[in-house]
Amino acid sequence: MKKCAKCNLELPLSNFWKQKTVKSGYRSRCKECLGFKGTKQWGITNKPSKEAQSRRMSEWRARQPAGIYKITCVENGRVYIGESKCLPLRWICHKSALNCEKGKTNKLLQEDWDLYGENSFTFETLEQLEKDKDLLYGRELFYIKQFDEKGFRLYNRERLENK
Repeated sequence: MKKCAKCNLELPLSNFWKQKTVKSGYRSRCKECLGFKGTKQWGITNKPSKEAQSRRMSEWRARQPAGIYKITCVENGRVYIGESKCLPLRWICHKSALNCEKGKTNKLLQEDWDLYGENSFTFETLEQLEKDKDLLYGRELFYIKQFDEKGFRLYNRERLENK
């Protein structure tokens, strides 16, 4: 019999994990106090299922604004115009891809990101829209043309040449 340091119950030694580094040879807390739920779930308490996590993420995305955004390099004034159904997540995805060695992103943007660093870039929303892909794409092209006509240097100028 051994007394648990957390719940203060006298329990048989089979309710304690073995631990060679202590004098008694057993951990001070019982398996239940450590979160033991069976052989497949040791130490896991109330972890949400993948379906629940996926559902929560979908609900979060649905609440986020869609629209047109601008990424600006403050060092050289160059601008990237984009569209997204979830603006906050899009900035996170851009940063993740740009920080990755083999990130799938705009080459010019990647070069400046590597040269100037993350702190030299700003992300701002130009317009919030409905989550309609055709509308978003059309407004993105509108802003790309508008910024090009105003003389801004664009990272994604090829979008103008393709349309």
